[in-house]
Amino acid sequence: YPDWVNVVAVTRDQKIILVRQYRHGLGAVALGLPAGVLETTDVDPVIGGARELLEETGYRSDDMRLVATVSPNAATHSNRLHVVVAKDAHFVQDPMRDPTEQIEVTFLTVDDAIAQALSGGIMQATQIASLMLGLAAAKLLAVTERQST
Repeated sequence: YPDWVNVVAVTRDQKIILVRQYRHGLGAVALGLPAGVLETTDVDPVIGGARELLEETGYRSDDMRLVATVSPNAATHSNRLHVVVAKDAHFVQDPMRDPTEQIEVTFLTVDDAIAQALSGGIMQATQIASLMLGLAAAKLLAVTERQST
């Protein structure tokens, strides 16, 4: 499997940009983050994330950064998942989707996006992890350190 990128995009009014699209593995339409395989022309994960965000949603951000690189399944896969956060995302053009893609762009508050992740509304484990990592990096999710006893 190739490396890919998940984008946690936050609009200027603090909404999380999510997409609904058919996922063959589930056999159903699923809610998730804008995401995709890194292409050979992508210089780094941030460039790939910007491309995927624009292609799938028509949104762009001038404030994007890589927040994590993780292993989707270290037991069986050698690829990496890159998590990119995009702050102050704003609409710039119609999406540029592949002819076979049917994607619905959805906007949720931070609390509603977290609720979807916790309730099973977002099904994919790497999407849930990416959402939480991205929200924490954007300082939209309170993370507390546990004291060792």
